[in-house]
Amino acid sequence: MTMKAFRVVLVIVCLLVPSLTFAQDLERPKNEAYQGSTSDLAPQPLDPGPLGGAESNVVPGQRLPGFRAASSLGHQVQDSDLRGHWAALLFDEDSSHLGSMGVAEDSLRAMGVALYGFSRAGEGTLRSFAAASHHGMVLLDDPTGEISRLFGMFDDDAEVIRPGLMIVDGNGVVRMVLQGPSLHSDEVLQMIRHTIRRT
Repeated sequence: MTMKAFRVVLVIVCLLVPSLTFAQDLERPKNEAYQGSTSDLAPQPLDPGPLGGAESNVVPGQRLPGFRAASSLGHQVQDSDLRGHWAALLFDEDSSHLGSMGVAEDSLRAMGVALYGFSRAGEGTLRSFAAASHHGMVLLDDPTGEISRLFGMFDDDAEVIRPGLMIVDGNGVVRMVLQGPSLHSDEVLQMIRHTIRRT
């Protein structure tokens, strides 16, 4: 092939490649190409990664995923019920670990923060929470762990809800996510204060 013929072929290839790429973009669904997020779009959990849910599916700045759960209030609570006020979401396999947070009720109320606890509570535990007037937390039942898994707070290997804390602002935007051992009420209060102050 002569140099002139080679140049002609090269020019044709350079013209075809962008056209093919453009055609592929036209065939791709619009929601697949979209990488950002707006308040009009339903929240999409991030990929949990290779650890099978060991890392949080929800990160600060992302909207809280939709959920609905039986509660100690006697009716179901859903994500829209958390709007209009700050909310602290606690996760733990053992609901008794969450009960100790009731002592923080006055401090949380003064900050305008509602406290919710996700656990495999069961109907009996929900009734006990409802009957105990000293509990400022709304206990939410997650019997299969699916809500906790959606939030990245479920250990698939051990098949338990992992201890964690998620702080959500009044617009339903997650402001802080923490996974780790069960937290003392003083530690939770400190983290909530810090998160609200810097937001």
